[in-house]
Parts: sequence; structure tokens; C-alpha cells
Amino acid sequence: MLNQQLEIMYSQLEVKYTRLELSGQKEEMKEQNNTLRQQKFENTFFQLLSLFNSIVNSLDIRNRKTLVVTTSGRDCFVVFYRRLTNHLNSIIYGEQSTMKDLSGATAEQTVEAYDKLYSEDKSDMSHYFRTIYHIIKFVDKSEIENKKQYISIARAQLSSYEQILIFYNCLHENGNEKFKPLIEKYALFKNIDSSLLLNQEHLKEYEDGAYGH
Repeated sequence: MLNQQLEIMYSQLEVKYTRLELSGQKEEMKEQNNTLRQQKFENTFFQLLSLFNSIVNSLDIRNRKTLVVTTSGRDCFVVFYRRLTNHLNSIIYGEQSTMKDLSGATAEQTVEAYDKLYSEDKSDMSHYFRTIYHIIKFVDKSEIENKKQYISIARAQLSSYEQILIFYNCLHENGNEKFKPLIEKYALFKNIDSSLLLNQEHLKEYEDGAYGH
């Protein structure tokens, strides 16, 4: 009788230990899967960033008559910004007007000016905006936990003038529906140089989340 009780007790203990062992293996496998998922995500993320920077470096602006390259790389965004202000000045004051105060420009007028800029430089700008949008979307759709950390790495790639062009691109129909909500979700304009905005009132076109508030 005692032997039978001992055998039953040993069997129960063995089942318990087996369960504990399987549970430990399950946790270990879960941890390994999480590590592999993180590595896969990071590999793709940094490849996308590398592609993005290659696109930026390949940008160039040519003289429309001689086709000689006058500006290249990130400096192109300074030229794009200058062209945006010129278009806006023409919309407000007329085609032949010298540069005047633009601080009263409405968001609608600025988006109209941006539309003219985009139409002129679509080949360069469309590729650029699609890529930065897909990077942010890739992070958003991923299963990783620390998404904001990777968004901040992406944000650090952007110059002040790039942020301003993205700002107006996402008030335009190009980015208003899909890109703008991601900017507000992940504070992509946390460090934006608001002095470059064509009207400080334009800050109100985004939810506070866009600025990390």
C-alpha cells in the first residue's frame, strides 16, 4: 500500500517537473522569437534609413537653361524652401512683385504655393516623401514595443528645411490623409524650427502631439 502511494506521488512530481520544464522551454522560445523579431526589424529599419539618405544625397538642382548642377544633397531643401516663399509671394502680391512680408499668409495660400513647387520638382520630391513616409509607417505597423525610439532616430536624419517641407507636404493632399496622422502620433515635429514657418499660426494646423506636447 505504501509503495503504491509512493509511486503515485513520484508520478505526480514527475508530471509537475515535466510541466515546469516545458514552461521554461516555452518562455525561452518566446524570448528567442522576440530577439529574432527585433533583429529582423532593425535590419530592415536601418536599410530603409540608408536608402533614404542615399535618395537625399542623390538629389540635385540644375540650371534650367544650362542643365549644370547648382545644388545637391540636403542643400536642395534650402532651394525648395526659397522657391516655396517665391511662389507664395506671387500668390499674395502678384507675379511681378518683389519679396514682401509673408507672415500673414494663410495655410490655404501656402498649400497652394506648395502645390506649385511640388508640380515643378515632382520627380525629386515625390520619391523623397514616399520614402520617409514608408519608414514611419513601417515602424508604426511593426510589433516592436519601443517604437518612439526608432521614430526619434528617423527624425534625427531630417534637417530643419526638410521638416518644414514635410510640414507643408502633409497639409497638402499628398500627405494629409495618411502621413499627417503619423506625424501627430509620433511627434515628428518635436524639434521643428518654427521660425522657418511662413506663418506661426500654421502650427495650429497640427494636433499638439506632432510637437511632442
